[in-house]
Amino acid sequence: MGDVVSDEKQAILGFSSKNFSQKVYADVSRSARLRDICLTQSDYQAKPVLFWQAMSDESELKHAFSGEPGEMNFRPETGVVVGEYNWKAEVRHGRQKALKLKASYLLVYGGLREKDERYVRLYFDKIARFTSYPYFRTLFSMQVGNSNISLNPLPSLTDRVD
Repeated sequence: MGDVVSDEKQAILGFSSKNFSQKVYADVSRSARLRDICLTQSDYQAKPVLFWQAMSDESELKHAFSGEPGEMNFRPETGVVVGEYNWKAEVRHGRQKALKLKASYLLVYGGLREKDERYVRLYFDKIARFTSYPYFRTLFSMQVGNSNISLNPLPSLTDRVD
């Protein structure tokens, strides 16, 4: 049983892993081609009255957003990876959610025939974040605008994933 756990740990690859190869990762990165990205699901809820309350009592609204990769399917024989990236944004007034947006994007990359699945996963987890975020940021702005709520756009992504 101990061997299974150590095999699972070895299967998880990160940029700081002892067995990480920059050469193999660079090969995956150069080969990958974005074929498609599409919004597959979204859920938006807004309570404009909470924004009005915040303006009238001059209280601060708390903003937060996050994203994470979802399921991924890679077929080395075709070189195609299909995966999901999930985003969430919230605005809170005190303990209440004044606004919530969840969205999922499907991303398809090709050009990865016979590449190491661990490196494809690592690439997808990093790049899908930066690929899908501008779409999520735009969706957020459109939904907020449609609700006639005045908010700044979500910030630009500048963080690294490693």
